[in-house]
Order: sequence, then structure tokens, then C-alpha cells
Amino acid sequence: MENKVLLILEEGESLKDLVAQLELSNPPIKVNVVSKKDEDAYKPVKADLVVVDVNQTDHRAGFIIQEIRHQNPYLPIIVLSENASPEAAVYYFNMGVDDFIRKPYDVMEFASRVKARLRVMNYLEEMKAARNAKTPHALHGRVRIGDVEVDFDRMMVIRKNGENIPLNPKETGVLKLLYLNKGRVVTREDFLREVWFMEEPKITDRVVDTNIVNIRNKIGGIGRNSPYIKTIFGIGYMLVDA
Repeated sequence: MENKVLLILEEGESLKDLVAQLELSNPPIKVNVVSKKDEDAYKPVKADLVVVDVNQTDHRAGFIIQEIRHQNPYLPIIVLSENASPEAAVYYFNMGVDDFIRKPYDVMEFASRVKARLRVMNYLEEMKAARNAKTPHALHGRVRIGDVEVDFDRMMVIRKNGENIPLNPKETGVLKLLYLNKGRVVTREDFLREVWFMEEPKITDRVVDTNIVNIRNKIGGIGRNSPYIKTIFGIGYMLVDA
């Protein structure tokens, strides 16, 4: 299978060194380079991985990332940034990107990171296909959890009073994994593997706990007293019928 990478760059940028490195890979990776101004090139996005170039005065990158995430919550996104500050990295990780690379970059390392993400994505697609041969792994439409409905397609919690509460892509992934394993314990390692994929070393179990707190607040039930998501101390979490 030929993987496709989309580079969304500033006007005039090309990243020729990276493109050449990827296209000479074995197997080769097809690379498409587009300008941020060319919205038709990524609406809809047709790629297995996206690289978004960010400069110091960029105000469009966030909107582009949100648009891509809206289209596909699990598509790997790598940010290439002039801003080397930890705050910038945290900002984009919180938006749901999968990797953050600072300029100037080493082309070999950059290409290796892209290929590593693609390997994980290909493996997960193979596992998904194998699971789907037996049971539907991908959840679509609405499911009920207690007094609320969750619309996985719209990434939304719908309360009894009609209030719509948005879920971010990672919260949606966490809730989906819990629902698929309802009545069974999902470990923090399971969440990191299935929702965050092959994460940076800096990402710890704590990011799972933070997302669980946010989900509990949105579906009802605060903290460990949540009637729907139980904490299994030292292990992980379990979705139960309440």
C-alpha cells in the first residue's frame, strides 16, 4: 500500500529535502505539497499523514488543524514550527496534533518520524480490519450512556435538556474505547496505545486522567463518584451501566 503525505506549507516553501527523502523510501511515499491558501487542497484532506508548517506570525495554522481534526479525528498531524518554546509545543499538542518538530530540523530525523507515524497507522488499520471482520470496531452515530447521548460522528454529548457539549478528538477516542469495552477495565496503556498511538516520551499517564476528568464533567458525575466511568485504582478505567 502506498502511503500519502500532505505538506501544508507557507507560500513559497517546498521542503524539497524532506520530499526527496520520503519519495525515495522503500516503499516510496507519495508527497503532495500545497499552500495554506489553497483550501480546496485539504477540504477534504486526502492523505494518510499531514504536516502543517507554522511560522511566528501564523494565525491560520490553528484553523487548519481544527478543520483536519473535524474531518478525521485520528489522522496523524505533525506541526513544523519556527517557535521552539515548550509553550508552543504544548499548545499544539493540546489541539490534538501527534508530533511537534522545531526548525531548523534534521531531514533524516524528520523523515524517520513521518515514517514511524505511518508504520503505526498502517498497523492500526490492519488491526482494525482484523477486528472488524468479527465485530464492528468503528463506532458511528449515537449511543446512550446513562442520561446522555454521545454522537461520535459529530463529537458531541447531547444532554436531556437538548444542550450540546463538544468533545475534542482525544476525548472522543477515549470515550469510544471505553464504550467498546463496556464492563471491562481499559488500562492507561491501552488508552495511550489506541488513542494517542506511538506517543512522545513526554506524554504520560496523566494525560489520560485529565481527559477522563473532562469526559466525566461532560457526561455527568464528578470525579471518582461518576456513576458511569469507574476508576480502577492503579490500573485504569471502566465504563459501566448506571
